[in-house]
Amino acid sequence: MPPPSKSPDDWTPYRDRVEFETAKFLYTCNQMSAGDINVLLDLWAATLLKHNDKPPFADCRDLHKTIDSTLGPVHGEKPEHNVPLWMGQSHDIWYRDPHEVIWNMLANPDYATEMDYQPYHEFSTDSNECQWQDFMSSDWAWNQGDIISKDPDTTGLTFVPVILGSDKTTVSVAIGANDYYPLYVSIGNVCNNVRRAHCDAVAIIGFLAMQKEHASCPKYRKYCWQLFHSSISKILTNLRPSMTKPEVVRFGDGHYWCVIYGLGPYIADYEEQVLLVCIVRSWCPRYVPSTDIHELITLDLLHQLIKGTFKDHLVEWVGTYLHHVRRGFKQWTGDDSKALMKVYLPAIEGHVPMDVVRTFHAFLEFCYLVWCNIIMESTLVQIQDALNRFHHYRKIFESMGVFGAPNGLCSSITKTKHIKAVKEPWRRSSRYKALGQMLVTNQRLDKLAASHIDFKSHGMLNGTSVAGNDEEELTIPHLYNLLHRFLFEQVNPDDQRSPSEVPLASCPQFDGKIQVFNSASSTFYAPSDRSGIGGMHQEHICACPLWRNEAPRYDCVFVNTDAGVKGMRGMDIARVMCFFSLMFKAVSYPCTVVHWFNKADDDRPDKDTGMWIAQPSYDIDHSPSVGIIHIDSIYRAAHLIPIYGTHAIPQNLKHYDSYDAF
Repeated sequence: MPPPSKSPDDWTPYRDRVEFETAKFLYTCNQMSAGDINVLLDLWAATLLKHNDKPPFADCRDLHKTIDSTLGPVHGEKPEHNVPLWMGQSHDIWYRDPHEVIWNMLANPDYATEMDYQPYHEFSTDSNECQWQDFMSSDWAWNQGDIISKDPDTTGLTFVPVILGSDKTTVSVAIGANDYYPLYVSIGNVCNNVRRAHCDAVAIIGFLAMQKEHASCPKYRKYCWQLFHSSISKILTNLRPSMTKPEVVRFGDGHYWCVIYGLGPYIADYEEQVLLVCIVRSWCPRYVPSTDIHELITLDLLHQLIKGTFKDHLVEWVGTYLHHVRRGFKQWTGDDSKALMKVYLPAIEGHVPMDVVRTFHAFLEFCYLVWCNIIMESTLVQIQDALNRFHHYRKIFESMGVFGAPNGLCSSITKTKHIKAVKEPWRRSSRYKALGQMLVTNQRLDKLAASHIDFKSHGMLNGTSVAGNDEEELTIPHLYNLLHRFLFEQVNPDDQRSPSEVPLASCPQFDGKIQVFNSASSTFYAPSDRSGIGGMHQEHICACPLWRNEAPRYDCVFVNTDAGVKGMRGMDIARVMCFFSLMFKAVSYPCTVVHWFNKADDDRPDKDTGMWIAQPSYDIDHSPSVGIIHIDSIYRAAHLIPIYGTHAIPQNLKHYDSYDAF
């Protein structure tokens, strides 16, 4: 059934575009306080009096009334007899209707092409291997489809797995007593890249009760389990009937489908898993017999691999060893363990036994394999090989004294959501009984986002923006010689000669103007990174003579040189000296001047670290090997890590000098 027609002037519940844009700017973009909104609207009204007109909203109450509705608290239950003192306390469980939230997800037109309507098995066209990517390709979803098909009342229906996740968070360490317990919901039908994009495919539906006192009391722990599960049960009350009785729901493609819901995996770290499956610590939550809840416990890449094995164990062991041998080495500190993983291996090489380096090599290879967006049968073999090597090499430390691809259900998804769903709404609250205010804020943001998607899908928010940059003088030797040969290569793509072999007299001549830019944005497919709903990730590459008024910044990049070869063997490394564009024969050419790097070790990675080694390239006269390339040949930014060696790094060495100092 096609979507209902919509008038291009239908801005319901807003009167017009100005009113919607005003609401979005004040509440979503600027996050203006209620008092400031009133001041602004009063000033706006004063300027319109002489025109006998008025602003879009009378005051903040008028604004809020347009985009939201009010919620209230729900109180927990307690036993009828022998009630302990701590059980006599009341707990507020704030929540919104998950049924309505899921309807909005299914009806979102942005997900129309990123939605799976049934479980499936997928095979590679090249090797006929089974591969797992999105949630509905998992064995669990397939098994659920078999169960549904056996019931005459549910056969042929669209299965909608409901994915829940919870994780405690703190919004302010300084003043204390600001811990919150958000509960999130998603659906298994959306692709992993949509869920990882931190869009509305993961939404907050409530705040659970926080308990701190009497944590060592066994009866209190049991009560915490009861409170947790009864809260989840209460929140899902409106959704429960549709888990047995089908309902008709409108999807983002405008068609109506008959669906049935079911509880899917639960995204949680180990502490949450212990609470969820009601076990004691140190037990494995996935292997408890005679119960189904344990099948829904997902692998947690963030806590089990990144924070657990890497940060809390391997890094700790290396730090203890380096302290023991008195090397004066200090461990990096920072909030992002993933960033530490990128630089840790080359930093410890030369300071620890080689088997320690090989242990990290195997572990990092294991991490990157399981973090892949698509897991194939051959990938499982590589994962097992990396795991075997890890267990083999990790013995050095003793002598020193399946739900699709797992990246789609990692707890990092809910942790990243904390910022928008918990911390920012808390800052906008009055700080007094903030839970209800925070949930209402999330509702308003969701409604504004839904209106934006609706208006955008009907072409009502089309607009343009213009950006430019002044021409600058470049001080790169032989620039115009390089430019002429670059144009020859662009005009004669079938010529097999190297540009350096082409006589300058045979090259196109150019004496026009060029525009210089200090940065460029690269957009590429990286669904395992923080990306948009299509799996596309964007980053900025800089070639700036003065970065933040401190020092020059010239980033390195990967350049596609052979599209038919996978991985590093099909790419070269270069350092960007500048970005510029020019017009030649009515064609625009966005270009980049680069300093090339050479790959060492016979075009293969180092056998101990597994990392590629590169060094700056120089011509016969010892001048840097410089060239001009089309900007489309750049794949993404490259993060080159120095080979530090065994000597201490000078303390006065700045990070922006690393490319020149090593």
